[in-house]
Amino acid sequence: MATRAVAADDYACLDAILGVSRVFRLTRPDETDTPFLYKGSENRGLRSIRWSGPKPLGPSEQTLLLVLHRLLHRTSPAAAGRCPSDLLHDLQIVGDYGAPVLHSEIRWTQLVRALGKSRRGGRTTRLIRESLQRLADVTVTVVSLDQRHSSRLIASEAGRQTIRVALCPRLSERLIAAHLGTGNGLFSIISLTERSRLTSDPAKLLHAWLSVWLRQGRSRTIRVTTLEQHVWSHPPHPANRGRRRAQLLDAIGQIAALPMWEVSVDSDIVTVARTANKPARRSRSARTSPKTRRSGRVAHQSMRSADQTLVHPSACIEKSSESCEFGFSYQPILTG
Repeated sequence: MATRAVAADDYACLDAILGVSRVFRLTRPDETDTPFLYKGSENRGLRSIRWSGPKPLGPSEQTLLLVLHRLLHRTSPAAAGRCPSDLLHDLQIVGDYGAPVLHSEIRWTQLVRALGKSRRGGRTTRLIRESLQRLADVTVTVVSLDQRHSSRLIASEAGRQTIRVALCPRLSERLIAAHLGTGNGLFSIISLTERSRLTSDPAKLLHAWLSVWLRQGRSRTIRVTTLEQHVWSHPPHPANRGRRRAQLLDAIGQIAALPMWEVSVDSDIVTVARTANKPARRSRSARTSPKTRRSGRVAHQSMRSADQTLVHPSACIEKSSESCEFGFSYQPILTG
């Protein structure tokens, strides 16, 4: 299937806890129907969050969810109105989360174009429907003190020309915060422009996780083996360890080739930095040479909303406290 470039400076705003979790990973062929359960917490452990589903989620579901966030980000919360009753029913909301439900009707052509596809075909439509169903099968449970809330991650109804989509209250809360330019660390920005330039699934998964894990203008170190756990759900077979490491280093190299990222690998230690402003343009040879890919001198274009009426969420992220960036613990659990 032919693809087209994603619009320049396109980005999605995602729940920071979901973004840094291991919900989206590559799985073994025999894990395609394996139920999953992941746990996390925020607010210094006072609120716990669980994501569970009958089938694992991969890079295709992650891309679709990010694109849906981008499209719904353009919807004014006030203009959205009350969510249709059938979508509310499909969300299976239990308890009062204290946030409205964002919803929108999206044309198939608009969604296909936003996913980077050149046209809508039978296979493309089938794969999108399958990913929508996998996302809709995920249950989000939030427990805070004596209050408990749960719902499906999304609800959708696909027609011939359009798709109606609703986000769960938790994701809606994050997206409304991005729309209004508030949030105190509720969400993180992931560049869809950068993601469209990555050619492998490991690179896309790693880029999304790093985009949440590391703010612009910051630098951190992490082990290669730790990064591997955020990309794959399973350790490699002993005979495939070399191939797995090569795939991971290739993913790191692709991210290193992006503007405004700087990555270096020293044995098992990876140093990752994101520049706050667009650096001077480098030569073509410097951007594509193998040495540059391995040492990872990088960077990406500053992200601006195509809709100039929206407040860019980075303004609110810069105001958030350090405790908001990673003020939570994470515990992955696989069942089945």
